[in-house]
Amino acid sequence: MLSLRVCNATCTGDTPCIRKCCDLNQVWNIARGKRQGCFPARQHLWQPELYKTPKIKATEAELNQIFPHYKIVHPKYFCNSSTVPIAIEERDDLGRNYWKFRISTEGHAFHRISRYTWHDRDDHPDSYCFDGAINSRYFTVETNQTEFSGAAVDGVLFECLPPDIVGSRPQSYLYGVLMVFSCFLLLLTVLVHILLWDRQPNHAWTLTLISYDLSLFCLYLFLTLMHVSQFYIRQSPSDQINTLCYSIAVGINFFVVSTFCWMSAVNFDLFRTFKVLKPTTGRSQGLRRYLGYAVFAWTVPITIVTVGIILDSMYRNDFDSGIVIPE
Repeated sequence: MLSLRVCNATCTGDTPCIRKCCDLNQVWNIARGKRQGCFPARQHLWQPELYKTPKIKATEAELNQIFPHYKIVHPKYFCNSSTVPIAIEERDDLGRNYWKFRISTEGHAFHRISRYTWHDRDDHPDSYCFDGAINSRYFTVETNQTEFSGAAVDGVLFECLPPDIVGSRPQSYLYGVLMVFSCFLLLLTVLVHILLWDRQPNHAWTLTLISYDLSLFCLYLFLTLMHVSQFYIRQSPSDQINTLCYSIAVGINFFVVSTFCWMSAVNFDLFRTFKVLKPTTGRSQGLRRYLGYAVFAWTVPITIVTVGIILDSMYRNDFDSGIVIPE
């Protein structure tokens, strides 16, 4: 009598269980259309790179002590809604490439949420699978690829996605409309300062307040553009979208810092005035004080934003450099 015994895989530190989408001698073809599915890998089998943390790769000595078990789990067996392939090396419309996910030495996924944020998918181990990939539009190989390259970057992650959720676009439009109203109130405040100019004994103080209001107005204006630009983004080419979004981001960054500097100048002027309680100085001295505030309030944001733009141009494509840049 022949008896057959099937043992479940033992998932431990030395023998992690990696959920593979296809059989051991197959990889996933992510070509669009009916060709998608498991295809023979031919000469190269899929051997994933393993990481102890999202940014620390396991050494060769550590890998020699690890004997992974592969669980063959096709996406259709663990997803009830839909599956979306996420390539390991993914390029966006700006040409940037970065590791979208990495496989830990324990067999689960480190999923990149943003440039600096990773999510450990160990809390949902049954909602995804890994595999090698051919015919991805993100890879630099030729189209109609028939053989797996064996490269670590040629990989794919399948994960279950919940049903589509209605976005927050109407709420964003509401914020844009309310900010237009805020911009109107700020312009009205500036107009009041101008109409009462002759009645102000300290013109330096008035100019400081006007500058603060105008800086805050520009900040709200860019925030308004950020919210209402979705009308334009939905019908525009990607290169125009990138230019628009980048310009809005630079404007918001600049006027956030500028508004903070002008508010600091207002607070310092109040402190300096009430500290000594001396009579208002002459207009020439007040003008020099305002020019000092202006140099501070414009030089600081120009310096910070310029440094940010330079760092972004140097490291925007390197997601693992460790250099913190605007996101």
